[in-house]
Amino acid sequence: MGSDPKRLDGLSDDESFAALALEHITGGVARAHDVGRLQGAYDLDLLLPRGRVAAVEVTTVAGDGVRHREALLGPRSRGRARRPPRGADEGVDLPDVLPALVTELLLVPHVARRAAKVAGAVRVDERHLFVGIGRGHLGGGEFAALGRPVEGLPAADPDVEDDRLTDVWLTTSWQGAPLLRWSRTGGWAVHELVR
Repeated sequence: MGSDPKRLDGLSDDESFAALALEHITGGVARAHDVGRLQGAYDLDLLLPRGRVAAVEVTTVAGDGVRHREALLGPRSRGRARRPPRGADEGVDLPDVLPALVTELLLVPHVARRAAKVAGAVRVDERHLFVGIGRGHLGGGEFAALGRPVEGLPAADPDVEDDRLTDVWLTTSWQGAPLLRWSRTGGWAVHELVR
């Protein structure tokens, strides 16, 4: 983890959560990028092992009226989010629906804008989009399935039109929800976030 305590200054709760989660999973060091004169730029620089640098844009998506009411990732990072109710994800096979879910997610206007912003980053090796999915954007079964341990991963890739976008990360505010990753070079992976 980064030793500079000010490296995340100026980030929102969601951006800070993403930075710390990505540090934990990748072994890299995240630093705020969208601060000062660079406001409007992508959110984080992720300094990866072996000298690689990733640009990271963090966004959230939720149902109407939910997006601005609560931080979608912040409550989970402070341990206050609940687990999905038992049986709420019945009939949803996450490996079957995940590629289409990401494809549709990338068509949501504000998510598409953020994906294009990070895809256009220069002087970086990788371009990552980190999406927190909140209540109301998906059907209840799909949303609940994203909050449970993942037992299998898709064989198919989502339709990601911009070749420059290398990684898409997904999570929800459910307590214990995994962090799902699709990588252009490595396909699908699931990461458990240990608090």
